[in-house]
Amino acid sequence: MSKEIKKIRKFHKGKISINELNAIQTSYSDKLSFKHFLTYLGIPAAIFAVFTHIIFFNYFLTLATMCFGLLYGLLKHLPNMVKKNHYHKSYIERNRFINNCTNLIGNEHVSFLSILEKLIPRLNGELYNDITVLLAKLTSANKELAEKAFDEIVKKYEEDVIFGQFFEQLETAHLEGRPNIETFKELKEQHNAFILQQDEFQVEKGTFITTVMVTAFLVLIIIGLLVFSYSIEIYLDAYAYTTIGMIFNSLFLVLIYLFFNRTMNFLYDDSLTTF
Repeated sequence: MSKEIKKIRKFHKGKISINELNAIQTSYSDKLSFKHFLTYLGIPAAIFAVFTHIIFFNYFLTLATMCFGLLYGLLKHLPNMVKKNHYHKSYIERNRFINNCTNLIGNEHVSFLSILEKLIPRLNGELYNDITVLLAKLTSANKELAEKAFDEIVKKYEEDVIFGQFFEQLETAHLEGRPNIETFKELKEQHNAFILQQDEFQVEKGTFITTVMVTAFLVLIIIGLLVFSYSIEIYLDAYAYTTIGMIFNSLFLVLIYLFFNRTMNFLYDDSLTTF
């Protein structure tokens, strides 16, 4: 499972199979179901098909753009949404670990290994497996092997800098037996603050996506009113099926795709610096 997870973390660098997507999906959720495919493939397919049909009224073109939307959903939307959902669930789980660990590590009479033993039952998914493996390694490891075990965790979650720093402090506390409680509390506060920032960011993104959806719906209504203010036959003969109409409608579809693709890229990107 861990090998598959590492592949998924780098999926944007190459193609990824459905089995690999399922590996990352099941690390914190149920495996991909028909509902996931219907949602992640159906949304782009429906959007492209509806806009195409309302300006061309051509079933062949509508079917073609629907197939394009399905392909877009399969190759881009589905993998990116799996990655996005995993990122948030994984981050929340690491935040729970940091908070629970900080609360326990202040007890001088409890060893670090005992703390891990108490924390493991409270964990879920991928992190549960990682901490279980870490505990098993530390139980019988010398200093060199212990350092390697901690380093593996830090490298695996290198995108979470604060979590990495937290584990570096855990390594020091385990090997030297002198936990710096204030440092642990500061890192916990930083991680909590970042969680709050992420939540606010997601709310702002949700508002933006809602605005985009409303705008797209209004555009559809306006186009529909323009088309049906005359008759469909007049619209098709006088504009849609003329050379100028074909050119402008095709350009309109390209703009719809570019706008949709840019909106989706914004949805996928959870970097706070990009908002």
